[in-house]
Amino acid sequence: MAKYQFDNVDTDVDLDAENLAYALSAAVEVLASSIAGNSPQKKEEILRKFDIAVKKNQDEDCHTELAWLAQSTKVTLLGDDD
Repeated sequence: MAKYQFDNVDTDVDLDAENLAYALSAAVEVLASSIAGNSPQKKEEILRKFDIAVKKNQDEDCHTELAWLAQSTKVTLLGDDD
């Protein structure tokens, strides 16, 4: 199996919740981009599913954070202009 750069990072430390949130955001963006590729239809499908998740969680404490994650993923998929 290939060796990756992240394999060299010492992760035997206490994790910081805020940094972990940013890391998870980046991971979601990477996964969304990998799934969508260059397909406008797949990009739209991912963003529609985020919209559904945000609406379903509108009364939950994570509503704003989920919307932020959706917005940052949208920038990754479509760029800053949309």
